[in-house]
Amino acid sequence: MTTFELSLQIAALTASAMLLGAIGLFGALRRGHWLVTLLFSSAFLSMAAFQAAALATLHATTPQSAAEWAAYMAWVSALTSWLWLALSLVLARSHPFQNLRDATTYLTLALGICITLSVVARTPYVVRGVQGSGENAVIVLGAMGKIYLMYLVVVMVAVLMNLESMVRSAGASAQRRLRPMFIAFVVAILTDLLIVSGGLLFSGLRVAWLAAGAVPLFGAGVVASLALARQRLSDMNVPVARPVVYYSSVSLTLAGLFLLTMAVLSKLLPVLTPEWKRLASVGFYIIAGGGGLVLTMSPRANRAVKRFVDRNFYANSYDYRREWERVSRGIIPTARPEDICRQIDTLLRAVFDAERVVVHLRDERSGAYRRVHPPAA
Repeated sequence: MTTFELSLQIAALTASAMLLGAIGLFGALRRGHWLVTLLFSSAFLSMAAFQAAALATLHATTPQSAAEWAAYMAWVSALTSWLWLALSLVLARSHPFQNLRDATTYLTLALGICITLSVVARTPYVVRGVQGSGENAVIVLGAMGKIYLMYLVVVMVAVLMNLESMVRSAGASAQRRLRPMFIAFVVAILTDLLIVSGGLLFSGLRVAWLAAGAVPLFGAGVVASLALARQRLSDMNVPVARPVVYYSSVSLTLAGLFLLTMAVLSKLLPVLTPEWKRLASVGFYIIAGGGGLVLTMSPRANRAVKRFVDRNFYANSYDYRREWERVSRGIIPTARPEDICRQIDTLLRAVFDAERVVVHLRDERSGAYRRVHPPAA
């Protein structure tokens, strides 16, 4: 690796650490519910600490100092995982304490695992050592290293599902406010998910992977900071009737497939030849990373996958109570008929998988119908 590439890695880690730390401090100054503000700031500050530890590992001159920083990264990542899990349950929710009470069981279980892993993170059971130094450093996992990484994978998948549920339960106007922040979070979590998955598949983490992942993390941080600058944390609240979290059939199925694929590949890759191992890993990264971005950015692809999953894996995907709650959440009373029509458009597309929706209003005097959405060309 050339000096220029090493300088780029150092710059990427430094910029991402500084930006994430600034978002954490800036989030503490934005008015909102104190619990949401505390979790938001703590989550970003812990990510900044992780990036700073990765930078220190890259700068380490001896394997011993690199191993100390790698153990510190393991300790910080255990704390970060629980903070993001808790944040995904309360962010943009009108009743944060109610959501935490509803998720007490699995939050307590995750906290217990987090504390246990934090204790063993500084022992050789998780990080056995670091081979090489600088950009060629490889973090070698101990006996509990794969269990630790699998826990991180499960938590990140759960965070993605919670964020997807947050956006799906929001109304049309709230979705427009939440979408930039949601996309930034998805990009950041997918980046970390692929890095951790690589460590799980190859029984070791390359420091160069962490430096490469700092680039999309920085981009996601820029989007998140711009979204936070335009609105306060209290402005992101989603008005829902009840603080119930529903997971869609798509998110449940894709999460199960991802975890199953990870388990199969972790057992299959060690027995493959280097050429097939490289092909399988590249294919996994393309499908997991590219597919996640496509589903996040393309509503048409999301509807197509949802239609396929519901038709082939779920015998009865219709629940009248859930659909009625979606109707009551989707239509928010406003002063302008055009705003209500836009909400009806979003609702009908989601319920009936419609490609286009046209709304006409009947004039009570003349009896004629006037097209109000979308506006006539």
